[in-house]
Amino acid sequence: MSACTGVVDWIGEYDISADDLLSGNNRGQKIKEAKEFLLEILADGAVEQNVILKEAENRGIKGKTLWNAKKALGVQSIKPGGHWSWVLPEQ
Repeated sequence: MSACTGVVDWIGEYDISADDLLSGNNRGQKIKEAKEFLLEILADGAVEQNVILKEAENRGIKGKTLWNAKKALGVQSIKPGGHWSWVLPEQ
């Protein structure tokens, strides 16, 4: 009888720890929180990207998670007045 051991290769940076990965549900929770954050901050219209990134960092939302949530929600990047801003679809 042989024992099976798993191996995880960490390639690059991840926004979850090994413990989070092994628990199986933390990543989904983090993306959910990032989506809720984006819906909240963009509720009244476009917000400058640098403001969003700073506030996300203050809330402990990692960059990769934020960008994944942005993509999942279809948040659009616009550049009015020379500054990148994010806006929810159809706003």
